[in-house]
Amino acid sequence: MDQQMFQQMLRRYLTGEASGEEIKIVDAWYEAMGKRDRSSLNDVEKTALEQRYWSVISKHVAQTRTTNPSKVMPSGTRTRRIGWYSVGIAASLTIAITFFFFLNDSRRPVLNKDTSGQQYASSVWTQLDNIGKAVKLFDLPDGSRISLEPNSRLKYGTAFNQEVREVFLEGEAHFEVTRNEHRPFLVHAKEVTTTVLGTSFRVKAFDEDKNIMVAVQTGKVAVQAHQNIKGEAPQKTEMILTPNQQIVYNRDEKTMQRSIVDVPQPIPAEEKTRRMRFEEAPVSEIFKALEKVYGVDILFDKNKFSSCVLTTSISDGGIYNRLDIICEAIGADYTINDDEIVITGPGCE
Repeated sequence: MDQQMFQQMLRRYLTGEASGEEIKIVDAWYEAMGKRDRSSLNDVEKTALEQRYWSVISKHVAQTRTTNPSKVMPSGTRTRRIGWYSVGIAASLTIAITFFFFLNDSRRPVLNKDTSGQQYASSVWTQLDNIGKAVKLFDLPDGSRISLEPNSRLKYGTAFNQEVREVFLEGEAHFEVTRNEHRPFLVHAKEVTTTVLGTSFRVKAFDEDKNIMVAVQTGKVAVQAHQNIKGEAPQKTEMILTPNQQIVYNRDEKTMQRSIVDVPQPIPAEEKTRRMRFEEAPVSEIFKALEKVYGVDILFDKNKFSSCVLTTSISDGGIYNRLDIICEAIGADYTINDDEIVITGPGCE
């Protein structure tokens, strides 16, 4: 029996037209799936696969209820009794069976081990390694570019760039992702998953480190931390990062904190930044320009600093060098509070 025949049988099952033997077959398949051993996958891969399948299941059930309400609870049939929940079961079965064929196919490749002892299927996974002392550049099938740091590895499956673009990172890498609104790019690194459409960012997640770091250079990313608590479903914490922001996830304390990257880079083109010179301009205008150039929030008391004026340029040096010069000129100080810069001082007379 091929998959198409099985799906036809599922439809008969839902409408109450399946024979007793067909009902037994469906129930047997479902029971077999519940006993499937996925020991060939690590925890991160299992979580990623389960998230993807449940997403597809939910979407299928919602579409079925919206587009075919008569098929969900037709009058006088078995489906009326089991309601839309049975449609979700059928979707689950269809996806689960596909997954079952994929993992149990007698023709699947023999698993090999890398130097860390992790198992990979050679014809299922493509693995990129950097065991040298310099950064190595790799191009992915979708055109994205990876700068892989020493002692790091990255792998992706044969389904990459079909519905989603998923990679699994051990170590540190900088990503320049080709934009594709229809195929999100996911980086799984230990307990943290970073989702983007197209941007450049860095992820650092070595086995021996207690912290996982994600830093954004351009664009916007969503970072999720999967906090597994024994006996409970995984809890998710999500943060949105914009340019020059980073998060640090503490693996022991299971906390995620957002902050400004160590060396913020200008967001506008360099030519535009060089033209940003101010002649006797209000300091509030200069602070707003710095916010726009570096994508950071600068907080200050507008009443205190309303009479402060300066002649300066913000094109030379980094943001902290410029703040040093500005604050010295107006007798102020600045502190970095997570993802904000706070200006304090008596103001100008």
